[in-house]
Amino acid sequence: MTLLTNPVSIHRRPAFVLALFAIGSLFLALPFFRPAEVPVTLLFVGRLHPLILHFPIVLIIVALLFEVMGRFYRWKVGENTMLLILLGAALSAMTSIAAGFFLFASGDYSGRLIERHFWAGSITGACIFFTLALYYLSRSAPRMYYWYFGALLLTNAAVGYTSHLGGSITHGEDYLTEHLQFILNAPDGDDVKALPEMRVYDDMIAPIFEAKCMSCHNDQRAKSDFRMTTYSNLLKGGESGHPAVSAGTPSESEVYRRVMLPEGHKDRMPPEGKSPMKESEVALLRFWIAAG
Repeated sequence: MTLLTNPVSIHRRPAFVLALFAIGSLFLALPFFRPAEVPVTLLFVGRLHPLILHFPIVLIIVALLFEVMGRFYRWKVGENTMLLILLGAALSAMTSIAAGFFLFASGDYSGRLIERHFWAGSITGACIFFTLALYYLSRSAPRMYYWYFGALLLTNAAVGYTSHLGGSITHGEDYLTEHLQFILNAPDGDDVKALPEMRVYDDMIAPIFEAKCMSCHNDQRAKSDFRMTTYSNLLKGGESGHPAVSAGTPSESEVYRRVMLPEGHKDRMPPEGKSPMKESEVALLRFWIAAG
């Protein structure tokens, strides 16, 4: 890396470095703070979390790419540029984690996966601020560079894991690895059940719910307080009070009724942006309910 002609001495601004380490340490304490109530304004801020979180992710990855290019391909980036990138990553991470905290505190999300994502996000925020502090130190003390580079690698690993957990919350826990089982272990013909041996719910209906509904109605993200993770949860229904499945009467079953709503209707399921059920899947759902 190209050093500045007159690098800013850390001894002239020790408070800046200490503040970075202090903020990073506060992130590690964040998961232990669980407010009983959150003002509605902050709940609105929490909804901005998915919009903001991409900024620190991109910036911290760019920082690592620049460092690798500088070390191995001699494609050098000015220290002030790196400082701005890391500072931008730190500030956007602070904003994203604060919004995520308010979203978590809203109670809309719960469960083991959410807890892990919250912890991982807090650790990631701490790593970003520690990385920025170590980079600032390395400008005046070159021996600190390897501490900074190690922290940058660790931060990128934390970002990757936290992002994976966030994707699992939105799309399901096996979203990333869902197709690996078919790539690594191609199913044999003997593994495929013959049609007479298939159970309607376990082998036909449940996979449809898994693919089209479970991303919003799982144990971590139970929209409208409706979970479809188990057969018993499905029968419980959600906050609407209407039965999700009314045996023998598809028209009175909320699951079927919402699937049949016209496109553009606010209650149509799956919602806009998600893959709708195929005609054959809708017909199978109707048959299953009608059969009782």
